[in-house]
Amino acid sequence: MWVVVAAVCLPFVCRAVEAGWAPSVPCLWRSTFGMACPGCGLTRSVCALMRGSVLDALRWHPLGPFCVAVLWVVSAAAVAERVAPAVRSRISDLIDAVLRPATALGLAGVFVAVWISRIMLGASGVRWFRW
Repeated sequence: MWVVVAAVCLPFVCRAVEAGWAPSVPCLWRSTFGMACPGCGLTRSVCALMRGSVLDALRWHPLGPFCVAVLWVVSAAAVAERVAPAVRSRISDLIDAVLRPATALGLAGVFVAVWISRIMLGASGVRWFRW
C-alpha cells in the first residue's frame, strides 16, 4: 500500500519542491564525481509531467513518464488486489514479474544506456536535454 500512498502524494510533493516549500535533496553522485548521474533530472521530469508538460518531462529525463506509468500501474494493481481478491493471483504474478532480479537489472541497464546517450549527445553539442 506504500506504493499507492506514493502515487497519491506525488503531485503534492512535486508542487511543494517546485514552490520551495520542501527542500530538494542534492545528488550525491554529482557532488562526488562532478557529473550527472543516471537519474539526474528524474524528479524534475516527474514534476513536469504532473504539471502536464510532457515535452519538459522528456527533456528533464526521458524515462520520467515511464517511471510515473509504472508507479500508477503498480498502484492500480495493489488497489485491485485489495478490492477484487478474485484477480489476486494474476496481480501477484504481475508484481512478481516486476520484482524479479532480471527485470531490475534490465531496467538499470536502460537507465545507464539513457544516461550514456545523454552524456554523448551533450558532448557532441546537442543541448536538447536539461540537467
